[in-house]
Amino acid sequence: MIKRGIFIVGGITLTSEADCTSLLIRLPDQDDSYVLLGVGSGNATEMLLRNIIELGVSIRAVKYIVIPYPSRCLAGACRQFKELFPEIHIVAHPQYAPLLRNGVGIENDAYPPCPVSYVTDTMSVGRARINLIPLENCIGLKVVLYKDNMPYLSLSIVSIKKLELCKNLEEFRSSKVVCLAERPICIQGY
Repeated sequence: MIKRGIFIVGGITLTSEADCTSLLIRLPDQDDSYVLLGVGSGNATEMLLRNIIELGVSIRAVKYIVIPYPSRCLAGACRQFKELFPEIHIVAHPQYAPLLRNGVGIENDAYPPCPVSYVTDTMSVGRARINLIPLENCIGLKVVLYKDNMPYLSLSIVSIKKLELCKNLEEFRSSKVVCLAERPICIQGY
């Protein structure tokens, strides 16, 4: 557990060397609703599912999958998840949705096209709201969860492969948690 209600469930040391960090986040005030950030490459989907179940979370409690940015290591298993669990909604920011739907990564890495359910930068789930904000100078996404219109969690997932593009680290300095996509490393209170 990184922080209360946030768990690393996938990544290079947890599932497959081809996977980026996958995070499971419990939605505030909803014990049975979770968001999964990133689903891995598809090389170790069973292991990712097992890691979620070992936390005592039913896969059916995962209501949404948010893909932080288009890359095989984060979106390769999108189609597998949708086929296994048709009720899961796959969410993408408008900037990334076309690439995800075409199976094209930001590094020209190919993966099965991702069946995106919602293209949005803001979604509401009960009393929770989730904002998806692409990092302007970096390859990554800032996810902000609100509970009763108050910020509850601010988390950024950034690509260390493209970290040199992050000319202004202030972009994600306001995040309470910063995760490196290619390593299961999250830094609190950045």
